Amino acid sequence: MSTAGSAAPFGPREIFATLIRHEVGFVTVGAFALVAHGVVRATGDVDVVSDPADGNRRRLADALAELEAIPDGEPGAPVDTALLARDKDVVDIGDLLALDAPSPSDPKR
Repeated sequence: MSTAGSAAPFGPREIFATLIRHEVGFVTVGAFALVAHGVVRATGDVDVVSDPADGNRRRLADALAELEAIPDGEPGAPVDTALLARDKDVVDIGDLLALDAPSPSDPKR
């Protein structure tokens, strides 16, 4: 995430704390998941896969709004459930890459 005119420092603790505070159902993937298994790997982002349930999508949208997230490719779009439902494969938001888990009934799965 960045603020006007300057990049904010990478804040994985703030990202995780915000997701947890909002009770977002998610799993961590990517480099941070590797760290939990003892693999040391440098990274500049946090990758998560979220539960696609509507209530969870609302909590994720609220958490992303609190983090002042700006959707990659749609900087003017509000981060809300409509965006997360429409762009459910990936929402890349600065330091956070949020992926929506596919629904078992999703034909694209």
